[in-house]
Amino acid sequence: MSETNRQRFGGLEGYEIYRVEKSNAQGVVTSVSFEVQTPEGEFLDRFRSIEQAMRLVKSLAGVPLEADDYDY
Repeated sequence: MSETNRQRFGGLEGYEIYRVEKSNAQGVVTSVSFEVQTPEGEFLDRFRSIEQAMRLVKSLAGVPLEADDYDY
């Protein structure tokens, strides 16, 4: 039986990024993705890289993309 492990990875202005790992019956991680949620807890999108997820969160929060003040 496969298992899904979701952990908060970061966030900004109420938007949250979660690291989601899926593993097989032997406990081997088979996929990793990063999910973005709204301040209300609604799912927005899923990405393969943290950079893509951060870009979306910064855009939604109104932070210039070149700014490096991301909260992990």
